Amino acid sequence: MFFNGAGRTVGFIMELEEVREIVISLGSEFDSHEFIKEFILGCTRVYGNLLVKHGDVTTAHAEIANFLRNHVEELGIEKIGEDKISKDIFGNDVPNANWRRK
Repeated sequence: MFFNGAGRTVGFIMELEEVREIVISLGSEFDSHEFIKEFILGCTRVYGNLLVKHGDVTTAHAEIANFLRNHVEELGIEKIGEDKISKDIFGNDVPNANWRRK
């Protein structure tokens, strides 16, 4: 997934503004699992396209999380501390990034 400077990504269509709205809705601190859960609810079509593109949930979720990592400035977020353990969408305890809005 590549940011093309116009508020969209190449590879699947996701508005940067949509992602910002999700970030804002999560409060001042959140983890990647929390973000992904909201992304699934708010961007159903894009999420479905990611699942088809990758053929598995883990790789699709990694692409979503990498979008956060690759767009910290545009999203006004920063990674904080070490990865933390939280429940993924299947209820499994898995390490993932912890984020803070700037």
